[in-house]
Amino acid sequence: MSDSGSAGLTGQNETTPDLDDPVARRPREFAPRPLLLDPVWRQGPPPYVSVGSAEISGGTIANADRVVSNMQAGFRACYERALEVDAHEEGSLRIVVHVNEEGAVTEAQAEEARGPSLETVQCILRRVGQAIFSPPQGRDVVVRIPLTLALSKEERER
Repeated sequence: MSDSGSAGLTGQNETTPDLDDPVARRPREFAPRPLLLDPVWRQGPPPYVSVGSAEISGGTIANADRVVSNMQAGFRACYERALEVDAHEEGSLRIVVHVNEEGAVTEAQAEEARGPSLETVQCILRRVGQAIFSPPQGRDVVVRIPLTLALSKEERER
């Protein structure tokens, strides 16, 4: 005796997910987000992240400007994530980076943070913590990096 309701248990039917499809296997928490939350769809010009000139004390680091410049994309990613939560977040801060004799970041702190959320500052500090500088000349070398986060370059220049 065949029960027509049991066909779905033994074979694939239209409601069984295709397990060869990576989207079908993806857990619900990793499902694609609605496009409205994607920062690409934010109206207006792209967010503006300005990285000022690094100030170095306690010695010199040959590649400091290049390393700091390369951090800008990571800072922008942090800021774009922040704008998903608060579309009006803006501000400025100074990152103080302690560099050891091998060029690794041993400590990064935010000073004079005005405006950015704690989550944004923490994200930026994580990005800075991954940086590798060339071995510095001197001891207890500190790099100070000024940052400005604005909704657009035009709004920042007003």
